[in-house]
Amino acid sequence: MDKNKTRIKEIYDRASLLCADAGMLLIVIVCVLTVRHAVGRYFFSAPFTGNIDITCLAIIAAIFLCIIYAVNQDAHVSVGLFVDMAPKKAQTAVYMIVSVFVLVFFVTASIETFVNIPSVGIGETTALKIPKYPFYYIIAIGFLLSCAGAAIDIYRKLKEDAGIRAAAVVFAAAAAVCIGVMLVRPFDGWGRNGDAFLTGIAGIIIFAVLMFLKLPVAIAMSVGGFFTLGVLMGWDVSFNVIASAPFASLYSYTWSTVPMFVLMGYLAKNTQLAEDFYLGLRRWIGHLPGGMLHGVIIGNAAFGACSGDSIGAAVTFSSITLPETRKYRYDDALTLGCIAGGSVLSCVIPPSMPFIIYGATTQNSVGQMFIAGIIPGILLVLFYMALISVISHMRPEAAPRSEKCPRKECLKATPAMLYLVVVFLVIIGGIYAGIFSPTEAGAFGVTAIVVIGLIRRKLTLKGFILSCRESAATLGMIGLLLAGSGIFQRMIVVTGVTTRLSGFLTNNIASPAAFLLLTGLIMLILGCFIDALPLLIITAPILYPISQTLGIDPIQFGVFMTLVVMCGTLTPPVGITVYALAGQVKDVPMSRIFRGVMPFIAVLAAFTLLIAFVPWLTTALVGLMFAS
Repeated sequence: MDKNKTRIKEIYDRASLLCADAGMLLIVIVCVLTVRHAVGRYFFSAPFTGNIDITCLAIIAAIFLCIIYAVNQDAHVSVGLFVDMAPKKAQTAVYMIVSVFVLVFFVTASIETFVNIPSVGIGETTALKIPKYPFYYIIAIGFLLSCAGAAIDIYRKLKEDAGIRAAAVVFAAAAAVCIGVMLVRPFDGWGRNGDAFLTGIAGIIIFAVLMFLKLPVAIAMSVGGFFTLGVLMGWDVSFNVIASAPFASLYSYTWSTVPMFVLMGYLAKNTQLAEDFYLGLRRWIGHLPGGMLHGVIIGNAAFGACSGDSIGAAVTFSSITLPETRKYRYDDALTLGCIAGGSVLSCVIPPSMPFIIYGATTQNSVGQMFIAGIIPGILLVLFYMALISVISHMRPEAAPRSEKCPRKECLKATPAMLYLVVVFLVIIGGIYAGIFSPTEAGAFGVTAIVVIGLIRRKLTLKGFILSCRESAATLGMIGLLLAGSGIFQRMIVVTGVTTRLSGFLTNNIASPAAFLLLTGLIMLILGCFIDALPLLIITAPILYPISQTLGIDPIQFGVFMTLVVMCGTLTPPVGITVYALAGQVKDVPMSRIFRGVMPFIAVLAAFTLLIAFVPWLTTALVGLMFAS
């Protein structure tokens, strides 16, 4: 029997990997078609007809294929701080309850999508008149195969854990409750005559409780939204939302930017673009006080031109930098603090994943967000470098000088540094000049890195496949978050939470600056427990309408929110970027890394306040671009 179960697991692993490969093949095809479309439109006045239709539908299919792989890789975003501190038996019990929620969600989402396709899948694309309903079937199949992965994971956990009997009892009880709710459907429309706002707040509380019990954030959002809508409007409406929201959330040309830049970041990492840039920069400025740390900051800014992921930047630069800094006896805490603090630049220097998420969630221009990040990104680089100079002056033993490299070696290393500059110019120069959209910029960025990798012989077929599979896990995680957020946002709108909060804050807060300070405080606290992307997905739909009521510039607010949530990724008790570094550098205690990052947090917090009170730092370049 166990051999049969092992065989089933092997088959599912292969199937999920095949789904990931198929999904990324669709992404690559979309990249090629997008480049063809942009080149044809700009140079030959011959755009590819229906490119947007094909892109939007292909991205939906690709992301749901990647979700299957992400679930099998356990690439969920979850908040386990309190659960992880509990005794082992309690952790096992919570895991079983959470597993039931995951399993029931995927079963429900799959069944309801299949059942409701005749009513929700009506419609065609604008240009090519492609029917939309077949893609609802792809979503349903994606949920169904994810359900199989969740069931296999439960079985594996039950077999491995010593407390299998107690866990099985908890599992059975939780399953019975969930099935009972599904069949009996109590409180159907119970809240119709009540206060919709209070019902919405109850839904947010349900979501928060489930999230802090380590239920994946995407599913916690879905469950909270689902039950709130069911109580308020009836289960038929709630089930219909589960069927329609995932497609509606992802069917947007703006979201197609995400896969392009995710793939571009992994390709940049696996073709050693960041490593070559840093090593070249180290030859030029490594002999200066704190020179290697200045290189980390500038290197992160350059890597941000093709990444947009702070954790990826932190992990990449820890592997590149530490061998060099340890060779010259730099203080590990300072080095790792610099790496963690500098990683924020990957999410400020465009292209930035938080900017994409904010722009798409709030219906603001992603291209404008990219342009808005240039001046703040450059200023933050200068702020960090000033901090390093001060620390190097006050504690020269923490950042000693290295020997000066001969000019011939510096010049020899320079060409390899220029590749990242080329990628940045292709992306931002193309957007600024109006040659292509952010999605087209991402496609050109992927193309540029592939060409550079082939020319330098740093990109092999194995490296390309690895980049695609790493991208698939990330895209599956983001896709599931977006699907869950669609259900959650529907609940927020129906219950009028943002409208009531907006009215309350408008009447009780004296100025936009006070609202920004309050927002910063709330986001900083939440950022201690929740990663940047899910936090933006959760909070942007709530806070953005309020900011507009108070007259805050939407671009400024997006940059401000990004800086605040990135600050949260560095701060205790969680500090997800610090945790990622601690996992890479096991011989340095996490407490030392937190101590090293504190000066960078202080600078980042001060800089965030500067952005809050000096709006033109984010809006000037955007205004100049669109004025021209």
